Amino acid sequence: MNPRNRCLGVIPSKPDPRDYHISRVTAVKAALPESFRLPLPPDVPYDQDVYGMCVAFSTDAEICQVNAYKQHGTWTRFSAGYRYAKREPTDYLGEGMEPREALASLLKYGTPPHHAFPYLGTYPDLAARLAKPEFVTLDALAYPQKIGAYVRLFSVDEVKTALMTLGPVLYCIPVHDSFYEGGHLALPREGQAIRGYHAMVIYGWREDNRWLVLNSWGDWGPLHGFCTMPFNYPVLEMWGITDLTPDPRPPEPATELTMYLKRDNPDGLMRIQFGAFRVEANARAYADTLQAILEKGGATVRRTGF
Repeated sequence: MNPRNRCLGVIPSKPDPRDYHISRVTAVKAALPESFRLPLPPDVPYDQDVYGMCVAFSTDAEICQVNAYKQHGTWTRFSAGYRYAKREPTDYLGEGMEPREALASLLKYGTPPHHAFPYLGTYPDLAARLAKPEFVTLDALAYPQKIGAYVRLFSVDEVKTALMTLGPVLYCIPVHDSFYEGGHLALPREGQAIRGYHAMVIYGWREDNRWLVLNSWGDWGPLHGFCTMPFNYPVLEMWGITDLTPDPRPPEPATELTMYLKRDNPDGLMRIQFGAFRVEANARAYADTLQAILEKGGATVRRTGF
């Protein structure tokens, strides 16, 4: 199939300040290998055909399957059709899916085996099929595969940490004309229009700062359904999926800074110290901002440890 005939099925998720940061389930790793890759099911890549089911294929058929394999040692494909059909009345109900809504559904309902609901189609068709009496037991089949949490990812190190500790990463990107070529993708050429948004799966990275990516367009491109993409390729949103229990503490405030006055220094000077942070990136951001303000006022700033 000509890739330009594919439906681009990511509807950008609406902003939500309640999204978990990865630090709620695991610490961001300070030391990371030069390359890494997760095992993949032997029958990938799958093919979503002309339907806007890329998010559902990425979450259920691919990511959940790899995570289940890590736990049980056997490959079990899960139903993308169930995820595409299983929406709340307040969800987006057109073609395509909002990634966060798909993940919230996976958290609430789980996912059944592919053989129990192996269908492709438009959202209205699949929703109507799912409502038939013969599929009344699907929720019970899906329940054991409920996830524990989903986390929003923002940086390269967060994605790498998620790959090593949680599993494959949901990777949603803007699609430019050059993307359809596949293979070892370069950055979009200047002036290219965005054709829509698409979801795929990151399953590792290479020594040359490129993600290893699995698509759901069948035998697409010179790498036959796979591609590599530079770390700095434009991205819409990225998510990790985990069975780990999130930290019950609330997210670290984004605008609050605690400062300490340290009096007992050997040189008799008083020093202001601040902390504490669970996320190193937040500590660095606060330090950068404070340093800029102080230096603008003529102060000399020395930083210790970072």
